[in-house]
Amino acid sequence: MAGEPILIVDDTPVNLKLTRILLVNEGYKVMTAASAEEALELLRSYHPQLILADIQLPGIDGLELTRRIKKNEETRDITVVALTAFAMKGDEQKAVEAGCDGYITKPIDTRSLGARIRDHLNRRSEARGASTAAKPMAPGDAASLPAAEMLALRRRFLTEGQEKARQMLLDLDGQFSAAEAAKQVHNWIGTGGLLGYSAISRLAREAEAVLLVRPLENDQLRDSLTNLALAFNSPREARDAPLSETIVHALSGKRVALVGLPASDAQRMCVALERTNAVPVFFEATEPPNSPAVLECSWAIAITCFRWNRACNRWPANS
Repeated sequence: MAGEPILIVDDTPVNLKLTRILLVNEGYKVMTAASAEEALELLRSYHPQLILADIQLPGIDGLELTRRIKKNEETRDITVVALTAFAMKGDEQKAVEAGCDGYITKPIDTRSLGARIRDHLNRRSEARGASTAAKPMAPGDAASLPAAEMLALRRRFLTEGQEKARQMLLDLDGQFSAAEAAKQVHNWIGTGGLLGYSAISRLAREAEAVLLVRPLENDQLRDSLTNLALAFNSPREARDAPLSETIVHALSGKRVALVGLPASDAQRMCVALERTNAVPVFFEATEPPNSPAVLECSWAIAITCFRWNRACNRWPANS
């Protein structure tokens, strides 16, 4: 049943436009909002079947937006799928407690976005007692967008990125706002992934980790921002290699514990797991392997990949 109404809520114009085009190409009727306030205003007269909302919105954030939607009798039946750039331990639970029906980490895999949206809509139909669920549609792909539109979006992204990354580096020696910089690189994570610039997306994720955890360490921050500026000046477009069906089957829908990984490794692993529809959960190296949160996970990854044997009640010494 293609043609279902969907509302996308994202404060990044390029993300908003590209996601809309991807879903429109798959047959959905899409409306967009650049803030939670705008979305709530739209919902007074518009009733989508699904809302795709960024968690880190200005003003009212995505979680508060979800709470308001689920508390309202007229909108509580709408499926809400949250978007976030970096899922830390506890974030998924916060999304569930706020009322979110799903959770997708950025950068979004454009090839699987349509299938994931279809899956949520099918669950909605089943919950409402529909006799049959709609068949999954072919996954969307940014490459299927009109060439002129795609070229314009990429050119705008790279031009703005070059200017803003250079300005951040200059501001390090003067008036630098870590909060504003973190917001900007957060946007680059999702936009870079959507537009096919995986290197920019990865470097933005690493810069965000530095800004959130060690914002005063100027040397490391300068290195991260320099790498970003270079990536914007010499972008590399690359498609990830196709994943083995065995790997996808083994990980799809499973919770995967990422234990004690350095921030950059954890971020790369998060992107890889997203492609298999797995749910990454982050833990410190001190987390006991027999803790309830870890035991909920089917797999664990720590430096090297292995499936943790719960009978041993400890992380392998060489992991």
